[in-house]
Amino acid sequence: MNTPTPLPLILSPEAVRRLISDPLIEIGARTRFALGACGLSSAEVGALDIAHVSTDGIGVRSIIIVPNRDARRPQLEPTRRQAITDDARWLIGCWLDVRRRRCEHHRRLMRTYTDERGVLRCAACREVLELLAAPLFDSRESDRMSLRAIRHEFQRVRDMLGFDPSFHFESLRESYLARQFANEQRRGQK
Repeated sequence: MNTPTPLPLILSPEAVRRLISDPLIEIGARTRFALGACGLSSAEVGALDIAHVSTDGIGVRSIIIVPNRDARRPQLEPTRRQAITDDARWLIGCWLDVRRRRCEHHRRLMRTYTDERGVLRCAACREVLELLAAPLFDSRESDRMSLRAIRHEFQRVRDMLGFDPSFHFESLRESYLARQFANEQRRGQK
């Protein structure tokens, strides 16, 4: 006998608002959650570079470029354009400001070196010298934040806020898609 696939758990708008506005949650995590609430999967959030969300590393686009990271749909073009909310734009802008304040090389010339892959990096912080080429979310150990770290961070915050333990990062995207579907249904009934 086949077991039916459980329906995805949908976060309420109040729960999503709490995830992206709670001051106890660090700005980077709130930014990742806001992007998830705009319809991005954890793989897509992890794949974002600064150039995907900004043309100069300061201003944030209202429609970002999302790299295709869905192996189930290889027929899709390499990237897609995705509108984001004003909250997500503001959070990305705050996150970019945090990134620029980490090291002086964003404000003045610093010593650089070329790593084993031929990438020019700051000698002080080891970040890629060209800000737009850098990953939007980086980690201490590598250039790009891993999907496991993004998902674990959501679980930690979910537990901290007392949400249902069956929620996961992808619940943000599922909630977005459910709202979009409900809006389409309402428009179709009119």
